[in-house]
Amino acid sequence: FGDISTYHCGGYTIEIPFNVSCNSAMNVMRALASDNYPFVDNYATRMVSIEFFLYNPQYDNFVSAKFYSEEGSCGSWINKWSVKVFSLWSKGHLDQTVFDSFFGAFVIYFGARFFSDWRRSLRTQPWYVYIFQVWNILELGNLVTFVVVFWLRIAWAVYSTQASVRLLYPDVYPGVMEKISNLYAAQTYANAVNTIITFLKFLKFIRLNNRLNLLTRTISKSKEELLGCLFIFAYIVFAFALTGHSIYGTNLYDFRHIGITVSTLSRMLLGDYDYDALKRENMYITGLFFWMYVVLGLFLMLNFLVAILTNNFASLNTVSTEIPFDEQLQRMWYTFKRACHPARIQHDTGLVLSGETKADLLQAAETSTERYWTLLKTCSDCGMLVSCVCSYTSDKGTCRRCGATAICSFGGGNHSTYTTLPESKYIYRAELRTCFGAKTYDLLGRGYVDDLWQEALWKWGAIVESM
Repeated sequence: FGDISTYHCGGYTIEIPFNVSCNSAMNVMRALASDNYPFVDNYATRMVSIEFFLYNPQYDNFVSAKFYSEEGSCGSWINKWSVKVFSLWSKGHLDQTVFDSFFGAFVIYFGARFFSDWRRSLRTQPWYVYIFQVWNILELGNLVTFVVVFWLRIAWAVYSTQASVRLLYPDVYPGVMEKISNLYAAQTYANAVNTIITFLKFLKFIRLNNRLNLLTRTISKSKEELLGCLFIFAYIVFAFALTGHSIYGTNLYDFRHIGITVSTLSRMLLGDYDYDALKRENMYITGLFFWMYVVLGLFLMLNFLVAILTNNFASLNTVSTEIPFDEQLQRMWYTFKRACHPARIQHDTGLVLSGETKADLLQAAETSTERYWTLLKTCSDCGMLVSCVCSYTSDKGTCRRCGATAICSFGGGNHSTYTTLPESKYIYRAELRTCFGAKTYDLLGRGYVDDLWQEALWKWGAIVESM
């Protein structure tokens, strides 16, 4: 694979052993470039590659060095190089392997929990609703990348143990070293991508802070407009990429194929371009091509994106409740101390081992609370809110203050002593066990429910003060 084109397996290969002298190696190179040997010429040759390996004993690393020249469509030779540092698995990597094993077990558990949550979500929603949520897409991408990295590391370790590494090779090019080098580079690149995904996942936890979650809330509110605008923007860039490749692809290196042309046009929007080179290649159409692309891509589409984000940011910033930052820090410290209490840790560990998740329990508590809320009635005897418990455990609704009861008629749920729902209703702390349901309440734990209640009171107080 070259930078300009892809080449088949034909051609000539000359292997220079490591144990020859420098003068002998240079004589071979001079012979290949001379007129006596038809290996390299300016007619049939399209690519010349020189590849070798180096070893650094101080760092126990190998280096794969490749220098190659390709002939462009205009007849000029373009020189490129590739240098990759890699290592072979050995006993010195045993501690890292042990760590990888523990980390692999965590990845397996992480994957099992992800698909378990997905399976639970199928009870209430279609399969695609869960998988196409933004945070779940990041979780799935993180999981898949971890699995790919572990597969690459296992393959790298297996090929390393099978390789017979010697500094003085016989007259055979060590092809297995090439495979090890590619596996090592692939896992490095995959880990780099996974690092970005992992840091993006941290944005999920700043949603709890109104000051820090403005970015995620702005993007979430403007996602439909952004997707439409980005689609049109990509459509315009691709159209100009086809045009640019057909006009400049013959002689300009930055337009040699469609993928590179898209990258060149993207850099052009940031001011990185050589207008004189474009003008020399085609002085008649370059001005029209350049200014049409700049006006459509930069002046219109990019400013549309900025306008969409600015408009939604302004709307969110005007309605957001400002809570003093010192109060937020105090609240975070209080919540952290509560979460680190031994009883809470023991309870949460048991919850994890039981296969339950707080997300599922909170969803069940929300559903039960909504149901409880709709069944609240006003007692006609004393005026207090009571719950119609006929849909829960019995056929009677009892007022907690005066004890008045009424029998539920069959199928209708009408109580003679109850009137219509009031305009405003309150739920007290003592009612949460009934609202959530006894089983859900016990699984969440009293300490966790207390934290939820205190958090709700704190936010409600901040809202009231800002009104």
